[in-house]
Amino acid sequence: LLLSWKSIEHAEYNIYVKTSSDKDWKKINSKPQKSSFKKLKKPGKAGKYLFMVTYILNNQEYPISKEVIFNVK
Repeated sequence: LLLSWKSIEHAEYNIYVKTSSDKDWKKINSKPQKSSFKKLKKPGKAGKYLFMVTYILNNQEYPISKEVIFNVK
């Protein structure tokens, strides 16, 4: 799976995931990344996975995208 988004000059990015809209977001990268894409391994468990990307600029974190849903079978 490839998750990609529009690049923002001088920004770094965090990627979050959750398996249900009523659950909390969990950051999947250990530190902010500079690239505007993330290669993801197919989850071992079937179900719905929601992803969200934020960007960090001047030590502030901002949402860059609405959530994206992957349905894994």
